[in-house]
Amino acid sequence: MPHDNTPSSPHVSLLIDAFRGCRPTLFAYARRHVACDADADDVVHAGLSAAWKKRERFDPSRGSPIAWLTRFVGYAILDARKRAALREYVDIASVEHPELVVVPVDVARLGLRSALARALASLSDPDRALVIDRVVDERPWEELVTERGRSRQSLMRALEAALEGLPVEVRQC
Repeated sequence: MPHDNTPSSPHVSLLIDAFRGCRPTLFAYARRHVACDADADDVVHAGLSAAWKKRERFDPSRGSPIAWLTRFVGYAILDARKRAALREYVDIASVEHPELVVVPVDVARLGLRSALARALASLSDPDRALVIDRVVDERPWEELVTERGRSRQSLMRALEAALEGLPVEVRQC
């Protein structure tokens, strides 16, 4: 059985070359959209990992390898922003006395926090728990599969449906 790292199509070799040469470019792109170097490195790693998992879908006739990889890093940036926003909301919502929490006033963040509260409240209890467990707490799929007694694919579809059901302003954060 071939290893997962074995190129299986001629196009994959183009991606391998791009992986080797584009990390600094992708890091610079990510750094413009996240808070610090460590976050940018995490985002690039997540994007490249996702791209590698889908390497068979790469088609050079539709665009350059760097453009294809940049798209995955862009998705990873959006995912990181969603996790950060949800984590902040849950942290503040879980404080026993939220009136004691001092948060700098940022009108956009207040609007986002309000939208998140409405969005999470609109989800069913199982969907809300899945969003919080996977997106906010970043719990591994294996734990969730064991805990919920459902397949990973079933949970992934449920999470995707729950996130798609969120308002656009929440999904774009």
